[in-house]
Amino acid sequence: MTRKRKATFRKRKAGLLKKNQEISTIYGVDANAIIYSPSDHEPEVWPSNGGVRDVVAKFKKLCEIDQSKQKMNQDSLLRQMIKMADEQLKKQRRVNREKELELSNLVQAVAWRKSS
Repeated sequence: MTRKRKATFRKRKAGLLKKNQEISTIYGVDANAIIYSPSDHEPEVWPSNGGVRDVVAKFKKLCEIDQSKQKMNQDSLLRQMIKMADEQLKKQRRVNREKELELSNLVQAVAWRKSS
């Protein structure tokens, strides 16, 4: 990794850990981070190794159904994003139809005034 990339990585990692801490503090949830870097021999763990172990152990104690409720896999995330995009597209098409109708009515009104 070049020096610039290492510096950028350090800054982004610090920002990620800060956001993690904010989420944990503001919302009162268990938030953890494990960051592997090619330049470090050991992963960086936030808030601590014990904290991460506790959350992982708590997650493993959940039955499989509850675990799957806690996970969002790539497929369901993409489906959710597609659904939201479709809804936005439908809304925009409706707005466009309304504006086209308004424009058509305006053109007809101008044409009628010219012919009168």
